[in-house]
Amino acid sequence: MHMARWMMIPVFCFLLLPSLLYGQQAVTMEPADATVDSTVTIYFDATGGDQGLLDFEDEVYAHTGVITLESANDKDWKHVVAGWGVEEDKVLMEREGPNLYSISFHIKSFYNIQPDETVLKLAFVFRNADGSESARAADGSDLYVPLNVSDKWGYRHFENEAGGLKIVTTEGFVRFQPYEQGAVRTILTTEDTLLPPSHGVVGEPVAEPFDVDTTDSHLYATWKNFTLEIQKSPLEVAYRDGDTLTVLESFLDGGAFHGGLLDFSISPEDHFYGG
Repeated sequence: MHMARWMMIPVFCFLLLPSLLYGQQAVTMEPADATVDSTVTIYFDATGGDQGLLDFEDEVYAHTGVITLESANDKDWKHVVAGWGVEEDKVLMEREGPNLYSISFHIKSFYNIQPDETVLKLAFVFRNADGSESARAADGSDLYVPLNVSDKWGYRHFENEAGGLKIVTTEGFVRFQPYEQGAVRTILTTEDTLLPPSHGVVGEPVAEPFDVDTTDSHLYATWKNFTLEIQKSPLEVAYRDGDTLTVLESFLDGGAFHGGLLDFSISPEDHFYGG
């Protein structure tokens, strides 16, 4: 039997959290918002990170793979290109100037990514020809470049029905179910099936539609004091309750029995309560 894949997030209220500061990166990507279908240029700055190849004069190679939804953690690289210590032209970096190197490729082709895979990050360690010298992050960890995965679930249309709002996308369905306390439950499904019961919301769902206003670029769906601001392209969902706000940016299906991943961003002053 084919199992429907789903994920649910009950959303309640939002407050504030301090922003995180990130140090200078040894690796950057152009374009910065590339997807798995993009052709990119990766730049390695040997003055950043642990400076393991600072002022290095010989050839520099990229040891690289990807982090996908199937990766157990950031150490679990998939589709590693070339072995460690192998002098392969495919991963040879071009010297752009003192301590600056680059390599360009089409992501999906370079890593041999399959259609049913979702790539979250590119992973790198830079090395000399035989792997006896290498460059990593300042703390000794691998170097990572995140990919833009937010437009995988492309908006098609919406259906406002008793029991909630349904967004139909190219990859599946995003459902918003109102509850009597004013909460809104978010569910991702790859098939248009009956919603599973909630184990995270104490209360009962309400068999009423949202109040919906629509423009060419957005939907505005209101339930009591709670408003969903849904941007169509790329698909993003902003949850607003009074003056507090968070944004659902990415919709990632984890595959059968693997759940899924949703990427939230919030302003530096806010934090998110929910379960």
